[in-house]
Amino acid sequence: MNLIERILTDAGMLIGVIAGLYAFWRFLFKASFNDAINAFTTPIMTSVDRLTDKIEVLNNRLDQLDPTVERVESLETQVESLDKQSALHEQRLQQLENRKK
Repeated sequence: MNLIERILTDAGMLIGVIAGLYAFWRFLFKASFNDAINAFTTPIMTSVDRLTDKIEVLNNRLDQLDPTVERVESLETQVESLDKQSALHEQRLQQLENRKK
């Protein structure tokens, strides 16, 4: 009986010491670990936020440029059509000049 009590007492003390050391460890280092992590991640998150804001500004500018891009494409199509008409008129002019000669 004496041996069982001693084993239980030693096991209880060992568990208590381990729990106490763990609590002490958390008390000493938990805050400093969190502070270190925050000190490391805060500048990164600030940079990410700034980049996100810049991306939003650029997306807004692109949205504003959409009508302009469509207008430019329309004008390019008109220029191509006018080039074809001009080439056709030049060809007809050449034919008329050839007939006069």
